[in-house]
Amino acid sequence: MPKRDFHEFEENHQQQQQQQQHHHHHHHHHQQQQQQQHHHHHQQHHQQQQQQQQQQQQQKKNLHDPTSIPRS
Repeated sequence: MPKRDFHEFEENHQQQQQQQQHHHHHHHHHQQQQQQQHHHHHQQHHQQQQQQQQQQQQQKKNLHDPTSIPRS
């Protein structure tokens, strides 16, 4: 292999490595954002589930306890 081609290959290889590192770093940052959004969404979803369960429990109590039925 001629030295000139080998030198060009080395330069190209270094450039590719830099691009990959940059892309990997950017991708990692993007993953962190996704995890935060997912975690935040999971918290909201969990809160909604708790609220729904509380409402269902209250409705069941209302059905079983005649004194708690609202009079219209």
